[in-house]
Amino acid sequence: MLNGLALAHNHQINIKAEACHKITKKTNINQARLNAIILAQELSIENLEQVKSVKENINDFEYIKLIKLISQNDIHDFSTITTIEKQDNICIEVSGVIKHSVLKRRLSPYKLQAEEELSAKKQYIDTELPNIYVAETKFFDGTKSDNLSDIVRAEIAKSTRLEVTNSIIKSDYILYPEIVKVKVEKVNKDMNRLNMIVSIKSSYKESGFKGADSENKFIAFEVSKDTNQVIFDLTKKLLIKNTKETLIKIENTIK
Repeated sequence: MLNGLALAHNHQINIKAEACHKITKKTNINQARLNAIILAQELSIENLEQVKSVKENINDFEYIKLIKLISQNDIHDFSTITTIEKQDNICIEVSGVIKHSVLKRRLSPYKLQAEEELSAKKQYIDTELPNIYVAETKFFDGTKSDNLSDIVRAEIAKSTRLEVTNSIIKSDYILYPEIVKVKVEKVNKDMNRLNMIVSIKSSYKESGFKGADSENKFIAFEVSKDTNQVIFDLTKKLLIKNTKETLIKIENTIK
């Protein structure tokens, strides 16, 4: 069950949406929680009237890319609430704000039927940009999810020298994100500790180049804080950090 609400006022836009995800043998509660958060984020952007107004000017692929770009980069004062948590299902409500000026900047190129990113790539107009395919994010229990891979794709979309492709056959590079470990432990009555390991492996099909960037992070947080948000925020932070490091290495291989 999905529902969402967005309200614009003054110089900011309040966004709110709820999404649910099933918990199965292949999808544990942590993975389901992260997937629900990402789905709710994207829904909160899709429900904005400003975004709906440009949909007819964009093909489906570009529209999805736009939704993911905004949801992963432009939401501030982000918070989550677990509305339902059952043995086989979890629902998360997200809320936050987007600056009106930022959303206007994101959407204006599409209203003119032109993409903002293409203008930054004009210096490479005569060069075919290398394509990167991002595989589904693998979890420590062997399950996979494409939702977290969208964070990696959104980061690649910022590059002026690389393109994201949804075809592994047409790709020059392949990235393999992996959530190696997610563990929350109680330190004392006031504090919890989160240990997370995130890795991104990369391969270059033509030369056989292979690389890997990983991060093992421990953070302590107050028990009063929303565990869902803490897990999601750190997951996103580490995926972005590793992606940036991987892209630097890839761009250094481009002549």
